[in-house]
Amino acid sequence: MTTTREVSRESAAPSGAMRATKPLSHEPGKRWSNEHWRLEVFDLARYYKGHPGYKQKKLDELKPVVKKWHMNNSRYMGSRSFEETWARFRKSWLKVKKPKGEIIKGILRRAKNAPEPKETRPYQDAALKLLVKLCRELWRHWEKKPFPLDCRTAGECIGKSHETALDWLDMLVDDGLLDRVTKGRREKGKKSEASTYRYRGKL
Repeated sequence: MTTTREVSRESAAPSGAMRATKPLSHEPGKRWSNEHWRLEVFDLARYYKGHPGYKQKKLDELKPVVKKWHMNNSRYMGSRSFEETWARFRKSWLKVKKPKGEIIKGILRRAKNAPEPKETRPYQDAALKLLVKLCRELWRHWEKKPFPLDCRTAGECIGKSHETALDWLDMLVDDGLLDRVTKGRREKGKKSEASTYRYRGKL
C-alpha cells in the first residue's frame, strides 16, 4: 500500500527544498529495507544536485538538510544512524550525473501522489488534472518563482501530445489557474526557450 507523502516545511532549507521531508513511498510503520533506504538517499541526492538553490553548494553545506531528512524519516530508519545516512548521501552525491532529467521525474511523482486541488473540480480529464498538479509542484520546487515548462515535456508527463498539452496550458491561463510570465521561443539555429508560468491556485 502506497500512501500520500507527508508535506511539511523545515527551517534548515528554503521552502522549495521540501524533498528533505518526503520519502518516495512506503508502507506505514514499516522499516525500510537496505535497498529501499539506498534508493531513498540516492533520490535525495539527485533532487539537491538539480535544485537551483543547492546544486552549486559544497557537499558539506548540505549536511543540515540531510540530517533533517533523516530525523523526519526516523521511524523508517530502524537502527540506522545519521552517520550512516550521511556517508551514503556523500557517495550518492558523487554518483549523480544527470540530475535535471531526473528532477522532473521526481516532481511528476510528487504530483501523482498529491491530492487533487479544489481548482481541478470543474475538469473531467484525469490527464488535465495531473497537469494542474504538475504545475503546482513545479511552483513549489521553484520556490514560488516563475517556472519553465515546455509543451513537449508537459505532454510526456501527462501522456498526451504536445499539441494537447499546449492547448491545455493556454486554457489554464485563460481560466486563471496559471499566469504566463514569459512566452517560449523557437528560432532556427538557436536554443529554444520554454514559456515560464506562475501558479495561481492554492498550495
